[in-house]
Amino acid sequence: MTEQKSSSNASADRSASKQAELDIMARLGDPQWALAAAQLEDEADCDISAGRDWGSRLGDVLNDPAKFYQHQRLRSYLLIVLNQLLSDCDLGAGLTSAQALAKRCLFRRLQKAPSDIQIQLAAVLSEKLEQESTDFSPSETTQVALQAVVKNVLTTDDWNSISAAAATAIQQHIKKRMALPKTA
Repeated sequence: MTEQKSSSNASADRSASKQAELDIMARLGDPQWALAAAQLEDEADCDISAGRDWGSRLGDVLNDPAKFYQHQRLRSYLLIVLNQLLSDCDLGAGLTSAQALAKRCLFRRLQKAPSDIQIQLAAVLSEKLEQESTDFSPSETTQVALQAVVKNVLTTDDWNSISAAAATAIQQHIKKRMALPKTA
């Protein structure tokens, strides 16, 4: 009996949580609500924000919050996939440097992505939007699609630079750990 109550409570909690998420997204999509929230901040003569500091990107959020949210979500998915690809390379002490450079290369390339890549990314987003899930990690299908995008977008020169950054970081790590002179 207690297990049934616990199970129904958990189900009710998930349902309430899902409804709260939908309410927040609906509010973000309502320009009147955004203006009222901004007016409250002005009247209080302070920043009443919570969460991320949107800074100069606030205009983008207010103009089209759903699109901006999906853009950020896609960026997160791409980083998850990119970091997994690099982790699978067993870079050890060079992983962080490789990830930092790979991220810059990937987003630089995606700023002027060819139309076929844009279509693939739009398909990933539409697939993810159709899923009624509170799980914000990419599905297996999404990961495979995004791996193909990452591998297609990054050039051989990009991968060479990424591996060189990892090698340099490993070299510096060894010198530091073995207390070698910087010229060695």
